[in-house]
Amino acid sequence: NWLNTPAANNGWAIVGDEARNKTARQFASRESGTTTNRPTLVVNFTPPAGTFACCSVEGSCSVATTASCVAGGGTPDTGQTSCSPNPCPQPAGACCNADESCSDAVTISACTAGGGTYQGVASTCAVSQPDCGLEPFVDALPLPPVLAPTGTRPDGVPQYQITVQPATQQLHRDLPPTSNLWTYNGAYPSFTIEARVGEPVEVKYINALPPGGHVLTVDRCAHGPDYYADAPRVSTHLHGGHVPARYDGQPEATILPGEMDIFEYPNNQLPATLWYHDHALGITRLNVYAGMAGFYLLRDAFEDALGLPSGPYEIAMAIQDRQFNPDGSLFYPAALQNRFTGDKVLVNGKVWPYLNVARGKYRFRMLNGSQGREYTLRLENTANPGQVIPFTLIGTDNGLISSPTNLSVVQMAPAERFDVIVDFSAFSAGTEIILRNDDTTAPAVPNVMKFVVQSATGFTDPIPVSLRPVTPIPEAEAVQSRWFRLEQVSDACAGNQWLVRTLDGPLGNLTGDEKWDDLSELPRLGTTEIWEFENPSSMMHPMHIHLVSFQVLSRTEMDGTALPLEVHEINTWKDTVRVGPGTRVRVIARFEDYPGRFPYHCHLLDHEDHEMMRQFQAVNPPSLCDNNGVCEYREDSINCAADCAEVSGARCGDGLCEVGDGENYLNCATDCNGQQLSQPDDFACGSGVPNAIGCGVDENDDRCIDATTNRFCRLMPRLRASCGDGLCEGAETAGS
Repeated sequence: NWLNTPAANNGWAIVGDEARNKTARQFASRESGTTTNRPTLVVNFTPPAGTFACCSVEGSCSVATTASCVAGGGTPDTGQTSCSPNPCPQPAGACCNADESCSDAVTISACTAGGGTYQGVASTCAVSQPDCGLEPFVDALPLPPVLAPTGTRPDGVPQYQITVQPATQQLHRDLPPTSNLWTYNGAYPSFTIEARVGEPVEVKYINALPPGGHVLTVDRCAHGPDYYADAPRVSTHLHGGHVPARYDGQPEATILPGEMDIFEYPNNQLPATLWYHDHALGITRLNVYAGMAGFYLLRDAFEDALGLPSGPYEIAMAIQDRQFNPDGSLFYPAALQNRFTGDKVLVNGKVWPYLNVARGKYRFRMLNGSQGREYTLRLENTANPGQVIPFTLIGTDNGLISSPTNLSVVQMAPAERFDVIVDFSAFSAGTEIILRNDDTTAPAVPNVMKFVVQSATGFTDPIPVSLRPVTPIPEAEAVQSRWFRLEQVSDACAGNQWLVRTLDGPLGNLTGDEKWDDLSELPRLGTTEIWEFENPSSMMHPMHIHLVSFQVLSRTEMDGTALPLEVHEINTWKDTVRVGPGTRVRVIARFEDYPGRFPYHCHLLDHEDHEMMRQFQAVNPPSLCDNNGVCEYREDSINCAADCAEVSGARCGDGLCEVGDGENYLNCATDCNGQQLSQPDDFACGSGVPNAIGCGVDENDDRCIDATTNRFCRLMPRLRASCGDGLCEGAETAGS
């Protein structure tokens, strides 16, 4: 597979005989995005006597005798005996470009050199009407509306309702309506929630998806589907939100069709461009791909007073890639992928849209909401392609930066947000500016969207020279350092899986903790920690830590050689950091107030689903334990084991026969009565031995797993439920 799939492995890698600190170096292959780096075959050929250059109608050249050239429809050039250089006239025709547009009067060599498909001599786009794909820039950019509250609690907290439901939506003018969307409130992307710092909001999430299987094919090798199968589970995460564990969108705290849950977001953090998306264990990639994503914009009076572009001059842009079937439905591979990238880029749910802009400044809150694609974005004036049009960076993932800074290129990893200002005031009406993507990840997609400058004058106020001060967290404040290795290993079911593996030190030894249920990181509330991610692999991993905002301290090669940080990583607030191939990245974060379990993971969603996601448990300091036999506020089973018990993580009555925690058809018939297909009697799950009706070891039988009747069977044990961690789970009850 390594030799035969260069597009997936990015070329040849030679790994040295190194016992522990492995390194890899990438070499050019025939798939390299840089043409000059591709291997070349040089053949020295001496033509036999009596042969000449033979020119085809399309302009290609071959060496042939005069008779064979004419017989083949060519024109002999008896003055040339060689095709190097090509002496043949180069006729022009229509070219289907790599961005799926069509160009006239292009030679075949120029067309193919640009990655296009030549349509024939003298062909034209208008007359020949070649099918080049979807024409870019024909749909206006949608602007997701702000979600209105459905009510207000007695304490004044606004209440919102988000219903997860199927939808059909046209994502391009020439594409049939996409009918397999699963959305929030029937819109992709979803409505935007706008909130204020210090003012909590309540959100009711309702799963109104049809019972039964998922709208996309579910790979049951992943953790989660291995016992929930293709059940349409959802769990919504506020990405970048500083929230209690109960409302974080726990991957295992999913709700099934017909169920609901109520979250409260306290909004006690800096204003920022947040987004909410699904986080269900093992199917996050499928739920997000199907449409479960929306913006959550947090504001405050300080930012309001800065006078930044607002109203029609402030636009949130969710950039995502997709691939479509001929009928317009979403295509996604059935099997787990190393990293999925689509061949179409959508902004706010439209393929390659356009936006008419006034002559002035715009604030664009850009989100890379893709499964696994990076973007290298730049602005190109079609009338003057060499002109540099800057992005003025004013904010990153979790808030504004200290002062604006100009960038010629924006490189975005999945889940990163860039808050930028673009000034169109210097351009005349009619100017077209393309947001290009120079990232060469296959399939390369060079276009994102187009801006068309209008004659009207827009926002022209100056941008403040100072924004919101960002004070660096001193390294000396950290009381604990942790180290993780990002690594791919073999997997009996899916072939391979990615892991976040705990180390005992920098470039250290594995501790054995590497899976979702390996709970080894216990940061203490009120303290600061440094986490280092080392990536010996040849693939970039955007690492996301829930609960906290962090600052990036350093980036080095594997041997410790210093590498410069990107501008957007210096003294800024982040929740996702790019860990490139062969590098180590250190971040520093304060764990302040909310106890409980929170995930940290790679935000390449194919990796997150199998099995590149771990969880840490934020614990209270031991000084808060009074050892009075009662589990009280700010006590938990880690800092106060005498007062706060741990109990089984299984809960009878949750629809899950938790075999790994001892449930079976005798002690929990509610969960463990399976379905005897085509028979009137029930099928009993969870016994661990052949049962009375002789069907074999029942927990491995699909009759224990039936999404249409909410029957599921989990073989592996759960983490024990911990009193005091802010999560009511397992055998815990309100009374206990």
